[in-house]
Amino acid sequence: MPNSAASMKLGIKSAKRRLKELEACIAFIETLAIMFQETEFYSSRNLILYEEKCKYMNCLFRSLICEPESVKYTDMNIELSELKNKLDAQISNFYLVSSVLLWELMHCMSLTSWNCTDLTLEIFIKNFENSSSLEIFLKSLIGELSKIVNSSDTVLLSAKETIIFYKSFSVLLILVEKSNSTSVIEYLKSNFYEEFKYYFNEDRIRLKTYNHYPISKDLLAVVKKLHRNIV
Repeated sequence: MPNSAASMKLGIKSAKRRLKELEACIAFIETLAIMFQETEFYSSRNLILYEEKCKYMNCLFRSLICEPESVKYTDMNIELSELKNKLDAQISNFYLVSSVLLWELMHCMSLTSWNCTDLTLEIFIKNFENSSSLEIFLKSLIGELSKIVNSSDTVLLSAKETIIFYKSFSVLLILVEKSNSTSVIEYLKSNFYEEFKYYFNEDRIRLKTYNHYPISKDLLAVVKKLHRNIV
């Protein structure tokens, strides 16, 4: 995450600068997610990812689950209040797009074409579990998903939101099912049991999705498995 000294100072100019930095980060993450979708067809891309014991993959991973810093606020006025709302919205979006790219990374490492012993899916999950950012990432991601699913029943998930939900819940399911420890599932049960019981369940998600989206069935299957593990 870019974090210029100027963007962390007080005032409207710093808030505007930080907003642009976050917008650039999100655009970059979304671009990488699209690029990773085709990586399995281009072996030369894997060779780049393998360099220096997957150094770039590890750096990317740490950036995706970090807690983005925001601007320090002094006396609020209307303009600064509006900027704060925009910054908060971008930070929320950051967690959602990051979960999509995390899924792409996990999917890439699960393919037979992935031949790097320095960073397997198992090692990746272990690094995830041992990260100091794990809990804040899970809390923030689930918080954002809750906001979307708790909106009016008449407002269904868009195509983009359905994909985000599928990949975000898939990341959680992989962490729960593939982990050699119980740290993730215990954290989810201790802090988000109510959310999974009442909102992240098959019936509720079905009400929020369009049946004609091809990915809807896959989303419901993932939600069902995750719900069974947590509740």
